[in-house]
Amino acid sequence: MSSSKTIAKRLLSVLSSAALAASCFAAAGASIPAMTANALEAGQVANPVIWADVPDPDIIRVGDTYYMVSTTMFFSPGVPVMKSKDLVSWEICSYVYDTMADGAKQTLSNGQHDYAHGSWAASLRYNKGTFYVFFGSYGTNKSYIYKTTDIESGNWTKSEISGMYHDASMLFDDDGRNYLVYGGDGNIKIKELNSQMTGFAYGAQERTIIKTGLNGLAGEGSHIQKINGYYYVFLIAWPSGSGRIELCYRSKSLTGSFEGKTVLNSGLGTYGSGVAQGGIVDTPDGNWYGLLFQDHGAVGRIPVLVPVTWQNNWPIMGVNGKAPIVLDMPGNHTGTQLAKDDEFSYSSNKLKLEWQWNHNPDNNYWSVTERPGWLRLKNGYIAKSIINARNTLTMRTEGPSCSGVIKMDVSHMKAGDYAGLSAFQYNYGNVGVRVTDSGEKKIYMATNGNYNGNSDVMNSADKIQEEVSLSSNTVYLKTDFQFNTVDSNYNVSNNIDKVNFYYSLDGANWKKIGTQVGMTYDLKLFTGYRNAIYSYATKSTGGYVDVDYFDYERAEWNAPSIAEPDADGYWIHDTFESGTDKWSARGSCTASVSSNSKLSGSKSLGFSGRTSTWNGGQRSLSTSTFVPGKSYAFSACFANLDGSDTTEFKLTLQYDLNGETNYAKIAQATGSRGKYVQLYNSAYTIPSGATNLVLVAETTEDTCDFYLDEVIVAPAGTKITASGTSTAQTVSSTYLFHDTFENGTDDWSARGGCTAETSSDTKYKGTRSLSLSGRTSAWHGGMKTLSTSTFVPGKSYAFSACFTNIQGSDPTEFKLTLQYDLNGETKYDKIAQTYANRGEFVQLYNAKYTIPSGAEDLVLVAETTEETCDFFIDEVIAAPAGTKIDGPKSNVVVAKGPARGDVNLDGEINVMDLVELKRGMSKGFVNNASKQNADVDQSGTVDNTDVTYLQSYLTGKITEFPVTAPAKTQYKYSSNLQYKEAPSSYFKQPAKHGTVVKEYYNGINGSKAMNVYLPYGYDKSKKYNVFYLMHGGGENENTCFNDTSIEIDLMLDNMIANGDIEPMIVVCPTFNNCPSNDGNMGAGTVWNEMRQSIIPYVESKYSTYANGNTSISSLKASRFHRAYAGFSMGGGSTWKMLCNNLDICAYYMPLSGHCWDGASGIQNAIDKSGYSKRDYFVIAATGTKDLAYDNMVPLINTLKSDTKRFTYTSDLSKGNFYFLEAPNTTHWWGYVRHYIYDALPYFFHEGQ
Repeated sequence: MSSSKTIAKRLLSVLSSAALAASCFAAAGASIPAMTANALEAGQVANPVIWADVPDPDIIRVGDTYYMVSTTMFFSPGVPVMKSKDLVSWEICSYVYDTMADGAKQTLSNGQHDYAHGSWAASLRYNKGTFYVFFGSYGTNKSYIYKTTDIESGNWTKSEISGMYHDASMLFDDDGRNYLVYGGDGNIKIKELNSQMTGFAYGAQERTIIKTGLNGLAGEGSHIQKINGYYYVFLIAWPSGSGRIELCYRSKSLTGSFEGKTVLNSGLGTYGSGVAQGGIVDTPDGNWYGLLFQDHGAVGRIPVLVPVTWQNNWPIMGVNGKAPIVLDMPGNHTGTQLAKDDEFSYSSNKLKLEWQWNHNPDNNYWSVTERPGWLRLKNGYIAKSIINARNTLTMRTEGPSCSGVIKMDVSHMKAGDYAGLSAFQYNYGNVGVRVTDSGEKKIYMATNGNYNGNSDVMNSADKIQEEVSLSSNTVYLKTDFQFNTVDSNYNVSNNIDKVNFYYSLDGANWKKIGTQVGMTYDLKLFTGYRNAIYSYATKSTGGYVDVDYFDYERAEWNAPSIAEPDADGYWIHDTFESGTDKWSARGSCTASVSSNSKLSGSKSLGFSGRTSTWNGGQRSLSTSTFVPGKSYAFSACFANLDGSDTTEFKLTLQYDLNGETNYAKIAQATGSRGKYVQLYNSAYTIPSGATNLVLVAETTEDTCDFYLDEVIVAPAGTKITASGTSTAQTVSSTYLFHDTFENGTDDWSARGGCTAETSSDTKYKGTRSLSLSGRTSAWHGGMKTLSTSTFVPGKSYAFSACFTNIQGSDPTEFKLTLQYDLNGETKYDKIAQTYANRGEFVQLYNAKYTIPSGAEDLVLVAETTEETCDFFIDEVIAAPAGTKIDGPKSNVVVAKGPARGDVNLDGEINVMDLVELKRGMSKGFVNNASKQNADVDQSGTVDNTDVTYLQSYLTGKITEFPVTAPAKTQYKYSSNLQYKEAPSSYFKQPAKHGTVVKEYYNGINGSKAMNVYLPYGYDKSKKYNVFYLMHGGGENENTCFNDTSIEIDLMLDNMIANGDIEPMIVVCPTFNNCPSNDGNMGAGTVWNEMRQSIIPYVESKYSTYANGNTSISSLKASRFHRAYAGFSMGGGSTWKMLCNNLDICAYYMPLSGHCWDGASGIQNAIDKSGYSKRDYFVIAATGTKDLAYDNMVPLINTLKSDTKRFTYTSDLSKGNFYFLEAPNTTHWWGYVRHYIYDALPYFFHEGQ
C-alpha cells in the first residue's frame, strides 16, 4: 500500500489520533481506562480468539486446514467461510452464496425485510472430496444444501428443501447414509438425507432422539459428530435460574437412547455471560478443542476456544471446568482481523471479502470502477431511513475498541439525499451529509428517533441531534466504538458499548458532532454493530456520492506473533540508508555502509577484503517469519566497481537440517563491472525442517569487492523490479523450484539400484545435467521429495522436466511420476509421459497436474516405462498451474493405431522393418510401439506368420495386412442372474495390481479430469474393451477408485486375475460442470461430453478397438467394445447415454437410477437408431430397499413387456435385457459395487 492516497490517509490518521482519543474519552463523561493487559508469552493467545460478531460457528478440519462457517443473517453475500491453520488466526476465504433468494424480503421491497432472518446456524461438513453446507431461513421458510469440491474458490451448487429446519447439523455416517439433526425447545430430531445430498431420502420419517426436559431455553444449536463409535450431539441451553450451558448427549446407535450431561458451565473470566453452542475438532497431533460463542453486548456474539479432554468417553470442555482466559497455543499466530482498510482500488466490481451488503444489493447502483479508486453509491430508490435503504455497505466492528473513517465526495448529491457512515444496528447512529430542499448541504449526526423495542423496525426514522453547514464538496467522517476495557489479567470489563461521531474538513482536525449513542444489541436485527457506508434518497433518485477510502483502526488484540509486511508488502526491505540493516560480514572481509556506489537512495553495503568466494554478507532470518516449507520472493542487487569485467553473483540460503549445515541457491546472475544486476526468485521455498536460516550474498568465482543494495524479501509471487539494474541478467520466475544441476543434485537422489550424480556428458541448458546410471529396472531413476506445505494436496501445479538417453534404445519412453501415500498405501500417478529419440532431449510437461487430495509423503520420480538404459534429466521445473514452460518437443512418431508393418517407427514400411521384426523376435523389441506394429495380423502374438505377411507385403503379393482375430470361446451365461456379493478378498490388493491414471482434458465443458484404470500388464500392442463408469450426485471422478469403502479398482484387479472378466480399461469421468438446466446436476447432459470429449480423448490415447481413430464412423464400428454404467444420478445418465449415444455404445448398466425420459424415451431412441435386439444390451440393477427401487420397477416392467425391442433374460446370447434385484440392499456404493461384480462378466461377448 504505497500509493499517495494511502500515505496521506495514514498521515492524517496519525496526526489526529491523540486528539481524537482525548475528545472521545471526555465525551464519554469520564476517563475510559486504557487496556492494561500484560504482554502474552510466545505461544499464548487470549479469549475470545475472535472479538467480532461470528455467531453459531461450525468448524471442521481437512488435512492441516480448519474451516468454519457462521451466521450472517440478512447480509449479502452470505455464510462466510473462514480458514485457519492454527485455530487462532482466521481469515475469510469465500462465501457460500452471493444470493440465497431475491424476493421482496431480501431486497427491502414493498415494505418487507429479512432482518433477524436470512441464513441461520449453518452446518459445515466434508465427505469424500466434497464440502457441504446446510442452513435454514425463516425469511424464505426453506432450508438449503450447498455443495462444492473447492471450498476456497470453487462454485457452489444449491438444493432447496421446503420448511425451516432450525439449528440443523449434518452427519455422514460410516455406512454411507446421511442424516440431519435439528430442532429446538429441548426436542432434537433426526431425519435421513438422500445419498445425493439434495434433500431427504425417499420416505424418510422425522423422529425425536433427544428430549432435554429443561425449562427456559431448553436446548437447541445441534452439532452432531461421530467419534470412536459414539454419536455425540452438542446443544446450548439456558435453563431458568442458570446461565447458558453447553450440553452433550451421546449414544452408540442413532436408534438407541441418548444420555446427556453438562460439559461446560462457564463465563469468561469476570465476564459472566455463558460460553456455549458449538462443536469440537481435533488437531493433526490429536488434541481436541471446542469452538463456542459468548453473547458480548453490542459487538455481537464472539467465538471462544476451549480445550477438550476426554473423560470416560465424554468430551469435557475447559480447564478445571472453566473457559480459559489465556490458552497455550504453540505456533506463530497472526491473529484475526475481520475488518480492514480499503482504498477501493479495484479493476472490477468485486469487493474485499470483509464487506457485506445490508440485504441483497442492486448492482446497477454501485461501482468501484466508474471512478477508479472510489466507491460510488448511487441512489436508485427512495427510502425514509438507513434501515429501509438498499446498497448499504457494511463491515464488522471488533473489540475491545475500534474506529472507522471515510473520505466522501458529496458534489453529486441532490435535495433530500442522505449519505455517510453509520454505527449500524436498529438503535443506530449516523454521521453524514444531507441536502436540504433548498440545496444546502449539512453535516449531521442522527439517531433512530423511532427506536423502541416494541416498534416495527421498518418505521425507523432519523432524529437529527446536531448539524452544521458544509460549504465544500469533501468531508471526512468517523465513528469511534468503545465496547470494553481489559485488565492486566485479560479480564474484560462489563459492557461500555458507546459510540461517538466526528467530522473533519481536512482529515486532520476533527470535531465531535451530535450525541454519544449507547449501543444496544437488538434481536430485531440479531447482529453486532457494524460500520456501514450509506447513501439514499428521500425525495428523488439519481444523486450519488463517491467514497475515496475506508480507514479502520482497532485496539490491539491477540497481536501477530510474527512480523508483518511493510506498507509495500515486503517482509524485508534493506536499503542501507541508516546502517547495515542487520547484515554482517561473512568470513575474512569487512561489511560497511558506503556512498561509493548505490542503486537507489544514497548508500549501499560494501564488502571489502574478500579472500574467498564465500566471503561476503550474511543476515539471519527468523523461522517465525520465514516458515520452513513456505515460499517467498527474494531480490537483491549486486555490483562490483573494480573486479573482472563480469562477475557472477549468488544469493544463497544457509540452513541446518538433520544436524548438518546446508547451502541452497536462491538466485544467481552475472553482472558487468560498474552496473548493478538484480538477483530475483519470485517463489523460493525454504526447505521443510530447516533451522538457523542465514541469507548469504557471495560470488561464484571472483574474490573482488562488491556492493549490495535494495535487498527485498516478500510474499511468494511478488513482482519486484529494480530500476537501474542490468535487466538482461535478472533471474525472474514464478517457479516453485527450478533444478538446473549446475551446482549439485538440487535435492535429487537415486531411486532403486542406480547412481544419481551431476554430469557434463550432456545437457539441455547450462553445462550440466543429472545422470542416472546403473539402472536395472524401469522404476530405477531419480527422485525428489516435495513438501505438502508448498505442493498442497488437492491443488494443481505445472510440472516440466527434460529427459534424454545417449546410448540406450531408440526411442525411449520416459515418465514423470508422483509417488505418494494415501490411507496407508503407497500409490503412483503419472504426471507426464512421452518418447524421445536417442541423443535428443524431450520435455515432459503437464500444465495442470492435481496433487491427489489427502496425499502424504510426496516424491517426484523420473523413470522410464520399460527400458533400463542410463538417462539424463535437466531443467526440472514446478510452477503454479497454467504456467507456460517451453521445452524440446518429441520427434518420435508413434501411430495412434497400430501402424502395422512399420516396426522401426520411421514412418515407412520397407525391408528395414523386416530386419527389425526378426531382430525383435530373437532379442526383444526396443519398445511397445515397435512390438505393436510388428503384430501385423493383430493376433496378439508376434510370430513367423507376421514375418510371412510382411514379406508378402514387401514383394507385392498382398497390398494390405489381414487380421487374424484370436479365437473366442462361447461365454456360459446364466439365464437368471442372481445377486451375489464379491468375495471379501476381492477388495484386497493383489500382486498384479492395475494402474489408475489421472487424466486432464479440455472438453466442451472446460478443463476437467477423469481417472483411467489400466489393467495389470497393459500392453499397447493389444486392444481393450472400455467400461465407462459414472458416479452419483455430490460425487466426482475420484469416488470409485479413491474411496476405501468402494475400491472398484481392487475388485477389477481380482476379477481379471481370477478370469471373471478379460482385462479391460475402466474410465471414471464426471458429470460435474455439465449443463444442468434440466435440474439433474449435469448428469442429464453428460452424454454429449461423452460423445464429443471423453470417449475421443480416452480412445485416441489408449489402445482400444477404435484403433486411435475417434471419428464418429470409427466409434460406431467399435460400439460393441464400449459399455457405460452409472450409479444414482449416474444411473440416470446411463439411460440418457442409451437415448442419445446408442450408435457408439452397445452395453448399458444403469445402477439404482431412473430414466428421466421414461420408457417412451428409450423406445423412441431405439426406433430411431434402426438397430435390432441383437445390437444393444442392458442389465439394470438396484436393491429392494434402495430409494430408487420404486421408480425403477415400473420402468423395468414396461420394458420387459416390450417384446418388440427387448427379450428379457440374462443370457445375452438369447436376449438383451435383464433386471438384477438385490434383496434388502440400500442406496450405497458398498452394495452397488457388487452389482458390477455380478453383471460386468456378462458384457463384451456379443457382437465381438
